[in-house]
Amino acid sequence: MLESRVSRYFKRAADMTFSQVVRKLRIAQALKLLDSTRDPVTAVAAASGYRNLADFNRQFVAEVGMTRSQLRVTRR
Repeated sequence: MLESRVSRYFKRAADMTFSQVVRKLRIAQALKLLDSTRDPVTAVAAASGYRNLADFNRQFVAEVGMTRSQLRVTRR
């Protein structure tokens, strides 16, 4: 099956792109780790599949709507 066909099928089935699903899963993992561990953010980002901390920060804000520090203040 062609990659473009798989991509269209996935989009129809999941109502989002494969990349969007991966981002949601990675950020969900990061949120879980941020809540349950005291690991540094660099370790959380790496464990969530991000190689670059700046990319992690950008994706985190795009998905959650706030920075990690803002999130910690609201969850106290």
